Amino acid sequence: MSDPALEIRGCTSREELEEVVSLCDAAFPKTSREYFARHVLKDRTLAPADTRILVKDRNIVSSVQVFPRTMYCRGEKIGFGGIGNVATLPSEREKGYAGSVLRDALEYIRDKKLPVSLLTTTINPYYEKFGFQTIRRHVVQTEFPRAGEQPGVRTFDRDRDLDRVIRLYNRFNVQFVGTLVRDVEYWDSQLEFCDEDKSLFYVHETEGELRGFIRAIKKPDHVQVLEYGFAGNQQGTLPGLFEHLAWGAGERRLKMFASDTERPYLSFGNGDSVSADTDMMVSIIDPGLNPEVRDTLRRDYNLTFWLTDFF
Repeated sequence: MSDPALEIRGCTSREELEEVVSLCDAAFPKTSREYFARHVLKDRTLAPADTRILVKDRNIVSSVQVFPRTMYCRGEKIGFGGIGNVATLPSEREKGYAGSVLRDALEYIRDKKLPVSLLTTTINPYYEKFGFQTIRRHVVQTEFPRAGEQPGVRTFDRDRDLDRVIRLYNRFNVQFVGTLVRDVEYWDSQLEFCDEDKSLFYVHETEGELRGFIRAIKKPDHVQVLEYGFAGNQQGTLPGLFEHLAWGAGERRLKMFASDTERPYLSFGNGDSVSADTDMMVSIIDPGLNPEVRDTLRRDYNLTFWLTDFF
C-alpha cells in the first residue's frame, strides 16, 4: 500500500496480540471474546509474526492469522498455512484493508515454503478472488433413539491417557488427507485452545488397552463430533463411543464432517442422513507442487479435517 500512514507486518509483542483479540471481538460481536483469546494467545506453537496486521495511525485496524501446520496426505507430510481470524474494525471497513492483509498473509505463507493454504468461510466468492477453491465435505447426521452408557468407555484423563491417545492418533490419521501432524507441544496447546467440552472427551479401554477415543461439543439441538479415532482393526469400538457420547451429552442427535474415506466407519443405522458442506477452501500456493498431491487436495469429499484443529 502506498499510504505512508499504513503499515502491514507481523505482530511483535504480546500487547499487540491482545490488541488483535480486541479487534476480533469488535469485528465479530456474536462470537465470544474468549474464543479469540484462546486462538490468538493460547496456541504456543505460533509466533507473534504469524498474526499479520495492518496498522493505521498506531492502531491495529485489520488482521489475518496464519497457522503454519503440517498435514498427512496418504502417508506423506505436506506443509500448509491455515488462514483464520480475518477481521477489520467496523469503522474501517470497505477500504480494502482485509484484502491487503490477506495478500500479505499469503506472501508470508509462500516465504515460509508452505505449498498450500486452507481456510473455512461462508463467503466463498470473496476468497475465490485470492485463488481459493471450494472443496466439499460430507455432513453426516445420526441419531441414537436409545443411547446408553457403554462398558469400557470413560472420560479422558490427561495424565493417564494423553501419551496413548497421541500414539493412537498418529497411527490412525496417517491414512487420511488433511489430518494434522501433531507433536506433544501441539497437543498441549490444542487442549487449551480447542473449543471442546472436556466432559465429552471419551476413551474406550479394554484390559488396559486404549482402543478408541472421541471428542465433541454440545450444541443447542445436537452434539458436534470434533474428532475420533480407533486402534488398528478396532473399528467396532466406534458405535459404542458414539452411543456413549449421545448418552453422556443427553442429546441423541450427533453431527460430524466426513470424507469419503471415513464414510464406511460412520453408518450406524437407518436414521443416518448425509448432506454436503461447502465451507472449506484450498489454495495451491506453490505451482510446482506434485500434480497428484495438488489434485488430491482439490478433490471433493477427499479431505478429513478435525474440528479440534479449527483455525
